[in-house]
Amino acid sequence: MATFDTKPPLQLLTVAEKRVHCPGLVTFVFRSGTDEPLAPARAGQYIALTGEFDGSRVTRAYTLASSPRETEKEGVYIVTVKKAGVLSGWLTDRTEVGGKVLAGVPLGDFVYDEERDESHIVGVAGGAGITALLSLAKASSDGAPYTMTLFYAVDDSREFLFDEELAALDPSRVKENTEYFTNGRKALYR
Repeated sequence: MATFDTKPPLQLLTVAEKRVHCPGLVTFVFRSGTDEPLAPARAGQYIALTGEFDGSRVTRAYTLASSPRETEKEGVYIVTVKKAGVLSGWLTDRTEVGGKVLAGVPLGDFVYDEERDESHIVGVAGGAGITALLSLAKASSDGAPYTMTLFYAVDDSREFLFDEELAALDPSRVKENTEYFTNGRKALYR
């Protein structure tokens, strides 16, 4: 009887940068922890990060905020983690620059498909949920075969992520609208 390995290959990643937005909300920039390049990613995909606790492995999926160009040309995966469980708590509280984590290869079907999707897409995101849509917006800005409108809302200005990255998007390819809310009321339109 033939056997099949159903687990995706693992990559060793090194934390190259840790950006703390506010307590419990952190963006990590990962590079390959070996001489091998990172596995390629499509805009909108995720990677499964793995940590070990008391001899047990815990794995959770985190969407990539990096574009395919950033992974291929700059050799980085960008992931934002909101503290909400064992692994996210370990990542946000205990993982520092130079630290190592295991990751699966990029997976997921939340990607642009030329045969299925229109040439202009619309994305709606809130808070840390912007990561997959930011990846798609960056790819559009880099010349992917679609343009995009991105609506982004946050409850608290501390949750507004990627200000510089959003400002750097090509406005002829990506139209970005951001709204802040405080106690359910619109506070600012950008």
